[in-house]
Amino acid sequence: MTVTGWRQCVRFILGDEDGLTLRRLAAYRDAKHDLAAGRLLPFETLEGLRGRFHRDKTSAQVLKLTRNQLTAGQKIGLQRKAAESDVAVEFDPAKYDAVRLYVYAYEMGLSEAIRAELLRKARDTAERLPVRFEHAGILLDVSASMVGHETQARRPISVALTLRDLLAETAERATIVTTDGRLAPAAELIEPAGDTSLAAGLVALLRRAPDVVFVLTDGYENAPAGRFAEVVRAVRRMGVQTPIHQLSPVFAAEARGIRSLCDAVPGLPVSKPEAIGLGLLKALFEADVDRGAAALLGMVSGVGILPAMEQGKLEAYPTGTEVTHVVS
Repeated sequence: MTVTGWRQCVRFILGDEDGLTLRRLAAYRDAKHDLAAGRLLPFETLEGLRGRFHRDKTSAQVLKLTRNQLTAGQKIGLQRKAAESDVAVEFDPAKYDAVRLYVYAYEMGLSEAIRAELLRKARDTAERLPVRFEHAGILLDVSASMVGHETQARRPISVALTLRDLLAETAERATIVTTDGRLAPAAELIEPAGDTSLAAGLVALLRRAPDVVFVLTDGYENAPAGRFAEVVRAVRRMGVQTPIHQLSPVFAAEARGIRSLCDAVPGLPVSKPEAIGLGLLKALFEADVDRGAAALLGMVSGVGILPAMEQGKLEAYPTGTEVTHVVS
């Protein structure tokens, strides 16, 4: 920005709106008298001016004027308002992560285009992960507590559904059981409701003999509390050693405070499902050490660590990795 432009900004902040040549500053000034003059402004800015200077106008008119200025986040966030206002605001599902798409689908419905995008994202992410299972059992908590806090409504269940789709794609075959006793397919919405009863679902999965079980839950077991742990102890005494892992949807700040269903079941906090590669690698090691080792070697060879180690020196390592020992 030129010196003249900076001067205009300072003058504008101080309330001097004369002689403005910067387009958005001039649009803000002119929109006080003519709402259409503010079409270059962000939706929230022009909506604020409408509420103050043009109370005879509607939010639908503001949305129609500013729809070409909307950011990707605004395009998906304003879909309900757009539908209610009969204003076409298109958005591309490919530009949003799966969790955001599920949150949107709960609000606006799961269209075939979004379902296809969710499945594509799950497949693409699974292909980048270091693990594959033959038969994955997935126990999905769909109790009322998975709705989450009103400030982030349906985010926990959306994270869980994203994990469900992703984990299903890591296996040759996947069995998905919900806490209300249903067999559930991937890329489907499930409305959270009722108590958290995980024990029966765990038994149902173990009867199908998967090589690993993932429990997707916030950890609030209440029907009855502690029954899941009792079942785990019982099946272990019976000689059933199927690895069981708890994955809990959290916000980043909550990562240290997850509720574990059972001392014998390791818990993993998940805020970004696409970043669970190391957690899944651990699960694969527990399911099959040989396959886990093969997956780990595949990971390190892909980033240049293995060839360097074979040459007797470490020449390359993944960005962001802290190297504490160098082979020489």
